[in-house]
Amino acid sequence: MTQRTCTFDGCDQPHRARGWCQTHYLRWKKHGGPSWNGRRTFEQRFFEKVHKAETGCWEWTAFLDHNGYGKFLGADGRVRMAHRVWYEHEHGTLSERLQLDHLCRNRKCVNPEHLDPVIAWVNNARSESPSAQHLRAEECPRGHAYDDANTYWRPDGKGRGCRQCRREADTRRTGRKVA
Repeated sequence: MTQRTCTFDGCDQPHRARGWCQTHYLRWKKHGGPSWNGRRTFEQRFFEKVHKAETGCWEWTAFLDHNGYGKFLGADGRVRMAHRVWYEHEHGTLSERLQLDHLCRNRKCVNPEHLDPVIAWVNNARSESPSAQHLRAEECPRGHAYDDANTYWRPDGKGRGCRQCRREADTRRTGRKVA
C-alpha cells in the first residue's frame, strides 16, 4: 500500500487530514489556510495598531513619541512616523521638505484623508501655537487693527508689528511726538 502525501504544492510529507500533512493541517486550523507562513503583511502589521474612531480618524494605538505622534517600523526597516509611513504607502514618497499637516488636529491620526502635505511654515501657520495665533490675529494686543496702513513687517522676517504701538513707544522713550 502506498502512503498518500500532502496535496499542498511542493510538500512531500505524509498525509494526515484534509489531504494535508500535519504542518499544513495545523496552519489551516489555527490561521484559516494551509499557506500561512508565519509572516504578517505590511498592511496587517500596520492596521493591528490602528483604531478607527467615529470621527473618521484612524488613531494610532501603539508607541507614541514625546510629541504624541505614532512611530512604526516601516518596510525599509527604519522606525518612522506612522502617519508619514502610511501616507507614503498610499500616495508615494514625499519630499523631505514637506510635512504632513493633520487637518483633523489629532496627532495620533494616520488616516491619509486627514493629512495634507505642506511646507513647514504653512503647517506652523495652521497650528494653535502662539506664533500662529499672532499671525491670524486681526488686531494687536492693544486693539489697533492689523491693516495695510498700520502693519509693518520686521526686516529680519520674524513677524509683524503695529505702527501705532511703535509710534507710542517711541513717544514714551524720547519724550516727544514722532510724526
